Amino acid sequence: MQRARYWQTILASCLISLLLVNGCGNRPVQPLGSDKSATEITSGSLSKRSARQSTLTVTDKRVKRKVFLSATETKTTSKSITTTSGGTVTVNELSISIPPGAVSGDKNISINCNHDEYLQADFGPDGTQFNIPATLTISYANADMTGMTPANLSISWFNPNAGKWVDLGGTVDTNAQTVSVPVWHFTEYTLSLR
Repeated sequence: MQRARYWQTILASCLISLLLVNGCGNRPVQPLGSDKSATEITSGSLSKRSARQSTLTVTDKRVKRKVFLSATETKTTSKSITTTSGGTVTVNELSISIPPGAVSGDKNISINCNHDEYLQADFGPDGTQFNIPATLTISYANADMTGMTPANLSISWFNPNAGKWVDLGGTVDTNAQTVSVPVWHFTEYTLSLR
């Protein structure tokens, strides 16, 4: 009798530990390096622009363009994406591929290349979260790769609450000259160094 209670206690402790570690909800498993608290990012009191300007001198690992964007180049685009079919939105070197079922309700997706010097953009609408991950791809064909190798490239997102860029990693395709990473929410993304 005592032996049975002992094993029941051990089993119950293991189950409670698993629930605490993995959470109790039926949320999708997120890839390593992804942000698990996108709502905190968009609801913070620190704006993206003010936080970015105050910290870049210390933590800036963004990759610059060979040639800056000119005033006549397209810097912003938007496209309607449906829940049933998904779709891809592209501007300059950046694109987001959203699979069917990733968004709850049809959305007008935008990409704003908000910096002429760096390979980065603000994806919106801000705070959009995906049911399944979308794939963000940035081409480094027009990047200033002086002193860099493609293997050291990654994609980072800007966390306004922490005031810094957060490295997500990414898969480098040297034939296509791109870096791709699964993302679970919209914010500002940039090509960076690991």
